[in-house]
Amino acid sequence: MNIFFRQMQNMFWEPKRDEKGRDKGEMAALNKVVDTTAFWYLFVSSCSLVTNLCIPIFSEGDKLIYEAYRPPGVTYFLALGTQAFTGFTHIFYGIFPFDMLFMILLSCTTLQFQLLNEEIRTLFAANLDNENAVADFRKKLKRCIGHYDFLLRYTKAINDEFSIPLAFSLVTMFGCHTVEMYRLAKAQSFAAALRSLLFVTVGVWMVFMKCFSIPAQRLTDEASMVGINIYFSPWHNHPKHSKPVIMIIARCQKLVKIIPCGLFELSLETGLAAIRAMVSYSMFLKTVDSMAGHKM
Repeated sequence: MNIFFRQMQNMFWEPKRDEKGRDKGEMAALNKVVDTTAFWYLFVSSCSLVTNLCIPIFSEGDKLIYEAYRPPGVTYFLALGTQAFTGFTHIFYGIFPFDMLFMILLSCTTLQFQLLNEEIRTLFAANLDNENAVADFRKKLKRCIGHYDFLLRYTKAINDEFSIPLAFSLVTMFGCHTVEMYRLAKAQSFAAALRSLLFVTVGVWMVFMKCFSIPAQRLTDEASMVGINIYFSPWHNHPKHSKPVIMIIARCQKLVKIIPCGLFELSLETGLAAIRAMVSYSMFLKTVDSMAGHKM
């Protein structure tokens, strides 16, 4: 992971600032997205953990969060505390850091594509009427091309590094939340419905959409704008410099995508299709269960 942050520190462009040296809003918007996502992630996850802990405590009998064998000599509250501690550490020291790290890397890379697009939109507006202007233009053009190539390599490195754990996480999440949606549909009490609802909210909305699908979609959209901005810029007014521009336009035909293990693309379309599939499978399970109950 250190290589990602070293490259971020050494190769990422700084957002432009106004005359007073203040940020124009790009970093503030990025920080707001990260802070808001982290806050709601932790808030809903904490509510889910507290609900899962309180339901067994206030239920009749020695019920645990998860059905498990309790060896002789292990008290009820020790077993309950062990399960609660396991869930807490699993989420806040395992899942949460991974999800937020992935979202932050994608969001920061998206910001870099945004800064590159802003530079490209003004690149060919320069008046090349003297040698100094031509030299400055060539320097900026070379800088843009180099940064675009770096961002392509950086995005590919993110995809390759996170590919296996991301695919495993998404497949596991699909199965778990399909079953949890089924349990929500079959809930016989408010406590059981609330428990399942919070679990689904954390997994589907906060993790699957806010941390994975939406940041990946924003990255793809912003990266695809590079070719569009170059094509609609007045580059044809400078035919001597058209060769590198045409090469960039040709390279932009291949979209920047996050595809874990080459199985599926992370995007809003894929995310919504997965949610529809979860609902469909959970309803199918409920129907099968109802039919089995009638036969008995």
